[in-house]
Amino acid sequence: MSVFKIALENPKQYVHAISGVTKLTSKEAELLGEMISFMHLKNITIIDDTVKAHITKLAGYKHPQGYYNLICSLKRKKLLLYSRKKMQLRPILKYGTTLEITFKAPETISELAVYEQA
Repeated sequence: MSVFKIALENPKQYVHAISGVTKLTSKEAELLGEMISFMHLKNITIIDDTVKAHITKLAGYKHPQGYYNLICSLKRKKLLLYSRKKMQLRPILKYGTTLEITFKAPETISELAVYEQA
């Protein structure tokens, strides 16, 4: 079996690579990649007001509701760990993550195995 390794250095590239699995839109992937790189640059682990101000300014949201819609969408897609006081990124989105995806052939159950279980 062949093994392929892909090493992505940019968080935006990484988010775009996993966007099929996480069902992100292109704008959500772009903003989430920017959020990850900003949090890494500022050494922040919790999404706070500085992250909110940066994303709001970058996306050009005139009203804070746009930012809250983005956060709600990321929560629905289970990309944020949420508690009342602190909101964090899932471990799959942090720097140094190794993601392994395997493609397995479907298991076939023989007719004999069905009768043996009964």
